[in-house]
Formats: sequence, C-alpha cells, structure tokens
Amino acid sequence: MTHEFKFILPEEEFASEILALLKARDRIGAFSVLRREQEQIRDVYYDEVDAATMTLTLAARSVACRLRRRQSLRVIEVKSRIIREQEYPHYDTREFWAPSGETPNEPGEDVLAHLRETLGVSRLGLQRMCCLRNDRETLVLARHSGGPTLSLHLDAFRVEDDFGIRLGELHEIELVSESASLVAEASELLTSSFRLVKIRRSKLENFAAAVSQRYGQQSLWLDTDTGVDDALALLLALRSPDLCQVLGVSAVSGNVPARQASANNARILHYASASAIPLCIGPGEIARGEPHTAQNVHGTDGMGDIRRHLGTFRPREPMPLLEIFPGIIQQQAPHSVVLVTTGPLTNVATLVRECPEALCRLRRMVHMGGAFAEAGNRHPSVEFNIAADPQSAIDVLRFCRERHLPHAFVPLDVTHRVVLEQRPLVARAQQGDARAEFLVDLTRPYMDFYHRNQALNGCPIHDAMAVGFVLWPELFVSDTYHVEIAGPGAGDFAGTTVADFRPTRLYRQAAREITEIALRVDRLELRKRLLERLLGAGA
Repeated sequence: MTHEFKFILPEEEFASEILALLKARDRIGAFSVLRREQEQIRDVYYDEVDAATMTLTLAARSVACRLRRRQSLRVIEVKSRIIREQEYPHYDTREFWAPSGETPNEPGEDVLAHLRETLGVSRLGLQRMCCLRNDRETLVLARHSGGPTLSLHLDAFRVEDDFGIRLGELHEIELVSESASLVAEASELLTSSFRLVKIRRSKLENFAAAVSQRYGQQSLWLDTDTGVDDALALLLALRSPDLCQVLGVSAVSGNVPARQASANNARILHYASASAIPLCIGPGEIARGEPHTAQNVHGTDGMGDIRRHLGTFRPREPMPLLEIFPGIIQQQAPHSVVLVTTGPLTNVATLVRECPEALCRLRRMVHMGGAFAEAGNRHPSVEFNIAADPQSAIDVLRFCRERHLPHAFVPLDVTHRVVLEQRPLVARAQQGDARAEFLVDLTRPYMDFYHRNQALNGCPIHDAMAVGFVLWPELFVSDTYHVEIAGPGAGDFAGTTVADFRPTRLYRQAAREITEIALRVDRLELRKRLLERLLGAGA
C-alpha cells in the first residue's frame, strides 16, 4: 500500500526554477538522491456522469479508473484514496491487463465488476472523459543506504477533454513511498523550504468539475454589496448565458449600504437588458459599532459615472429577500443552484436562521472572501468581506459543516493575481467601442484608487473571480481544508480566515476538512475569457 502527498507551487511562474533546483541537487535535506528517472506518461481517464447532480461518479468518491501508457507498458488502474484520522492519504491500487494496440482500450467487465463492488452500486456505465499527458522526472531518495526509499515525482502535466480541448496545465510535486514516516518527514521539509501548498486531490479530481461543467447549464443566485468588482461579476454572469442562468440578485451592506447596492444592481440589470431578473434586498444593516464601507475605493455610490449608458433608467424597488429566495429555490431541481456571494455574509446568515431548508437545496455556495496565505486588504491579515461581518461568516461556515453543504472560498490569494488593465480598455473606448466605454466609466474610481494605493495601472477583479470559479473551474486549483474564522472579539484580527495547511497527522481534524479554497488560478486565461465576455468576441 502506497502513501502519497501532493503539492502545488504558490506561483506557477516560479515552477521551472524550483523544479530545476530540486533536479540539480544530490541531497535534499537529510535525503540522498540515489538515482534519477525520466518518463512520459499518457493516461486516459474514465468516469460516469451523474445526470441528476452533474458530477462525476468515480471522482466524487475519490476513485479513479485510468488506462496508463508508460513506454510499452499498458495497464488499466483503479485507485481508491483512503483517508483516516491521523493518517496521510494512501491508495489501494488494483491493476488489470490491457492488450497492446494503438487504440485505447475500454475498461472490460472485470474492471466494471471491481468498480461496482468498490462503490457499492449495481449499475455503472463508464465513458472516456479526459486525457492527461505528463512529462515526469523522478528523484529516488533515501535517508540511509539500504533503507526504505521515497520517490519524489516532479510532474508537468496537461489535461485535455476527449475533443482535445485544453482543461488545464499544472506543475505538481508528489511524494510516494510505502513508508508513511518518510512521506511525513519529506513533506515537512518541502513545505518549510519552498512554501509548497499541500493538496490531496488527484489530477482527475482537480479537473472533474471542469469535465462535469460541459454537461449542463448552471443556475446562479448572486448576493452582492455592489461596487465596481461586484458589477463586473454580475455582468460576467449575465453575459454567459451558455454557461449559467441568473435566477436572482440580492443586495447586502458592504462596499455601500444595502439600498445603494440594490440601486446599483438595478442599473447593471437594466444596462444588460435583464431587468426581468428578480431584484431583492436583505432584511437589514450589519449590526456594528462603526461604518464599514469601501466608498473611498468604489466611489460615493459604489460605481463610476455610468448614467449616460443607461438611457431612461428608473430604479425599481427591490423585493424582500426572505419572501422571494425560498420560493425560487424551491422551484428549481434539488442541488442545482449555486449561491455566489461577493459581499459580507450577513444575508446568508439570515437565511441560515430563517429558511435553512432552502439553503440545503443548493448545489453549493461560493464566497469571494478570506485571505489565507495572502496579506489582507482591510487589516494586515483580514479581507474586507469577512471583516465586515465576521460573526455571520462564522455562522455560515458552521451551518455548512453541520449540514454537509459544499462551499468554497475564492480568497485574495487568487483574486490579487488577476488585474484588469486600464490602457487596453481606454484604447478600445477611444475607437468607439461602446462596451469598452462603459467599462472605462464604471471602473474609473476603482482604478484611480488602486493607482494611488498600489501604483497599479488597473484593478483586481476580486468579485468577478467568484463567478469565474463557477464558470471555468478548470482554470483554478483548489482543495478542501479545515478553516476557522476569528470572531468579533478579536479586535483588528476579527474576520481572519485560517486554513490548516500543516502536513500534520497528530493534530488534524479530518472531519472538518470540508471547506474548499481556491489556491491557484491561470490568471492570463481567466482575464482573456473575462474580457471576451464583457467586450465581445475578439477582445
């Protein structure tokens, strides 16, 4: 039985340098490099799409079925990941003979029978889902001559769907050994020396959501404190009708008071010719002792001067969230709606108290918020949305744990990586591009703030990335962790989000490792796709 530990690098830009450094060394800490191996691995992954939940049957249960090709070797592997309290992940692997030939072989009845037994199901139909190409260099390590060995896999892989469409690329470092103690020692060495981030998900699991995405349109509800980046998030969702349907938009106090956020939502819906979408407002202001807005960042009304783009616009009165949200969710198929929040979690905490069963019908929640390995933007360690109402964030996190509701944070760790640049927008606006003119007017106060504060010639698109995380999961790397949030009594540290990234066995709480965190993003591709949606094809 093998024990594995996987890592990604905090920045893909540094991957080649770090991997070159590791490859060149004869010793890594207390480990000697016994030998080096190179190989090309080509995998074809098989799975079944669950039509009810639009998920992958095997990947959802941490099982993988793949046809592996290594030089002349062809074998079908079924891997089952096992995680127990106070243990590193380890895998049971069953191998099945695969005949030689150029055409990939489908899993036979012997493979299907084993999978049905492993999953405890009576029926299972597999299909080819994606291909993985991995150029791997392996360092075989040992502490003592003649002692147990440890394989350090340095992977550079590319994932494509069955049509050859790129789903993602990533460098990954993997430790594999039959000795759990060697894996533990080496993982601590790598995390402390290279700031590597531990992940448990397999390569297939990292892209499973992306493959599932192709089998149906998602329904979204957006809860916003609409300033500039919330407006970009709402526009991105509205301009992606092939990928999602916006069921409703609700306003919460944050960047601006809730009433102003609702008026801003009405403006964006009107501009996007989507005024038929329900417009709601939460039940009240955040209970706090001092104003907690970001009007110095987003402008007095939360957005730039977009009046000339709105024509004969008249704001409509928002409806009460508690009267509208439960009914709309009830009308949808169970577990089909994603709730995306781009402001404080005040409204969601109210829904937790008043209509928890409606939330339990969601597919998942995705929150733009938190700062884990990144500096904060409200205080040194605290992100604005969580700092605005830390108690509500705590209540929502507790509810998700108790009800086993999937939830994810898209934190500053990734949102700081994608900057919307000002000059290309201005250049297109000067050529008479109406959509670019709107974006220039919308983002002007926001970009001015970031220029004064950080000398950026543009602005991060924080909230739009939460929508991007839902639309294009293949552009992100994420994993689940035990997360805690500092409460209101923590002073300036109230709202600090802490994830347990430790490579520890003795102190971990595996039952709490259910909060998904976006760790990495393909920033160039995400920005490209965002502009294509906001500006039209050819952006």
